[in-house]
Amino acid sequence: SDPAFLSVLFDCAGGVLTGRGGVTGQEAVDADRNNRITTHTLEGFVNGTAEAAVPAAGVPRGNSFLEAVDYIGAVEDASDTWWQGWTCGLEASDPC
Repeated sequence: SDPAFLSVLFDCAGGVLTGRGGVTGQEAVDADRNNRITTHTLEGFVNGTAEAAVPAAGVPRGNSFLEAVDYIGAVEDASDTWWQGWTCGLEASDPC
């Protein structure tokens, strides 16, 4: 089946133009009210203001693997440092 895009920020020059199976790219984006097409404001992999403005999708019922959060992406903002200590190469002071 076709993928479902939930709470996604699309940064596509010229917009979302292609699609398959009778669904345009724009229709796939429009299928979820929390999707946005705009310029990203990421700082590396940390969310900026554009990403913070996208409402997060809920965790599917019965899924104990995913953790419910109120932001999209892996890192909420610059003060979110959960990833430090088990990754390498993401900061200049932490080479691989």
